Amino acid sequence: MRTKFYQNAREKGKNSLLDFTITFVISLAFYFITSIPLLIYTVINGLSQEELMGYTGPIGFALMLFVFAGFIIGIFVGTKYVHKRPILSVLTGGGKFRWKRMWIGMGLWLSVLILMEVVGYLSDPSVYTLQFDPIPFFMCLLLGLLILPIQTSAEELMLRGYLLQQFGLISKFRWIPIFATSMLFGLLHFGNPEVAEYGLFKSMSLYIGMGLFFGIITIMDDGLEIPLGVHYINNLFAFLFVGYEDSVMAGTPALFMKASEDLTYISVISNLAVMALILILFRRVFKWPSFNYLFGQIRTNTHINSERYD
Repeated sequence: MRTKFYQNAREKGKNSLLDFTITFVISLAFYFITSIPLLIYTVINGLSQEELMGYTGPIGFALMLFVFAGFIIGIFVGTKYVHKRPILSVLTGGGKFRWKRMWIGMGLWLSVLILMEVVGYLSDPSVYTLQFDPIPFFMCLLLGLLILPIQTSAEELMLRGYLLQQFGLISKFRWIPIFATSMLFGLLHFGNPEVAEYGLFKSMSLYIGMGLFFGIITIMDDGLEIPLGVHYINNLFAFLFVGYEDSVMAGTPALFMKASEDLTYISVISNLAVMALILILFRRVFKWPSFNYLFGQIRTNTHINSERYD
């Protein structure tokens, strides 16, 4: 079985430093354009930067999520008209988008989230508070179904789609693009309130660990289908079903609210261990090869057509 997703930039189109720079500028330009509605809303309502870090109501939250559409548009435009290759090339290594893999990934990760919260509830029910309010909840359910995918898809497309392939152009080994995009994923979340609340090292360990989790899936499964589904269901669960204080989604009308708790090193290790176990489960479900494949060398252009899983 040949993998080619992370090599699409090697195989197809134009991929010079100038092409990358132009695509980057185009993406920033569209990001600025899609930020204008939020900027107008912020000025009209007199919202501070600190207030924007939390939930400001359905309209404000929808506009904040819509901002990420700029990156999606920019990368798609840059891929098609600057790099001169199909938009599908930054989404999957296959000939078509594999929806079934995305749905299976979403279902498995949702099962893991529910199981973890059940264990948490049984351990200490006092931490959880039921706060069901029908109208706000169903309004946010609509946002979660229609707008939230923009934010999660933008992060995956930008990091594990476009940039992972760009790092693949200058890397000799497959693990380097994974590591590089995982560090960027951590930096993108550096300003989240969890970092100030729980400490830099513990928070970044989880964010970078999640980035590694998504990056490994992308390389092993030859595409973004599973990361797109898992990332979305992860954020949707925190947005609608079990939120917690001092989070980036604080104030959302989630079904349950968890009281703020200390993020211990044990809980960090436990979360990373769960991700490792899920990778093993995914390997069996999706019939991946050995994880040793991640440490193999990226072939040059002359060997691309014959590359197979080691």
